Amino acid sequence: MAFNTTSTIAEDWNGGYKLELAISNDLGAADWALNFNLPYTISAAYGVNLTQNSDGSYTIKGQDGWANLTPGQTITPIFIIEDQGQSAQLLNFLDQQQSNPIPTVDNFENVDNSYIPSGNNTIDVDRDFGGDLATAIAYANSGDLVQLGNNRYYTSGITIDKNIILDGQENSVIDGNGTYNSIITLYSGASGATIQDVEITNGNNGIYGYKASNLTLQNLEIHNIGKNGFITDGNQTGIALDHADGLKLSNSSVYDVVRKGIGVGDTNGAQITNVNVQSVNLAANHAQSHDAAGIKFFNTNNVILKDSYFEKLTLIIFGMTPLIRLLSTITMWSMWVRTS
Repeated sequence: MAFNTTSTIAEDWNGGYKLELAISNDLGAADWALNFNLPYTISAAYGVNLTQNSDGSYTIKGQDGWANLTPGQTITPIFIIEDQGQSAQLLNFLDQQQSNPIPTVDNFENVDNSYIPSGNNTIDVDRDFGGDLATAIAYANSGDLVQLGNNRYYTSGITIDKNIILDGQENSVIDGNGTYNSIITLYSGASGATIQDVEITNGNNGIYGYKASNLTLQNLEIHNIGKNGFITDGNQTGIALDHADGLKLSNSSVYDVVRKGIGVGDTNGAQITNVNVQSVNLAANHAQSHDAAGIKFFNTNNVILKDSYFEKLTLIIFGMTPLIRLLSTITMWSMWVRTS
């Protein structure tokens, strides 16, 4: 009962990688199991149940709809693997028998086997992943659209490291539930990503991005940020972006924020249009209150800020000394400011 297995490294980053596995059997297989060796820790598995054996090898079994293979059927489980900065490796399969399995990884959400990851797919978070947003994003590939429903999604922090579209609809809310982390974190792999049509609330930062370029952030409502009192540099900001060349931020509201509404640093080329920033620096009692502002630019060039509204702020626009140098390449027009 020979299995056909092909493993592919879909993404690789410093400290880990994402591996996609294609499994099929020409004759079909019921209650199948496969053993393989891997010198690294598997931190997450999607579509299969995973156990680690006493000899250090791993065993996988099909989960729910993938427990039995029909003749010629191909399934595509995904693994998130920690390699501690070493070279990514493919799976080395052994026989199909288990040996004293010792569970070390819990069962994960069932994956809809109608979805084969290849990019340019639409992933419905509610339908395909039972509302588990973090799992849906982990399963997505660059080019995919991750569709939110008319729901509230709780998280302690979501990381996006691929070029996807995160698309909400009316009443889509991502709720940090008071997390000390950023609600959404974007790294360089997310360059080109879009986040749109969603409310983001209840975290230390709303959106934090580092070296993620060409981002599109539009139709966002970000509020109740930084009220947990956790104070470190760079926190308590609605949108905080560093090295965000090519940023497009539009048609968004940021309000009820402890430190800064929007912060953009070390960025060449950005367009910020039709933003509404209100009620920033509410308490003015934290270590970084000296740079609290509606919007802060630091070491930026070729930035356009237009058609925007600011109200109930300690400071409208902030730049570290020397102010003229930092603001000299920012173009502003059609601005509305209300001071009381």
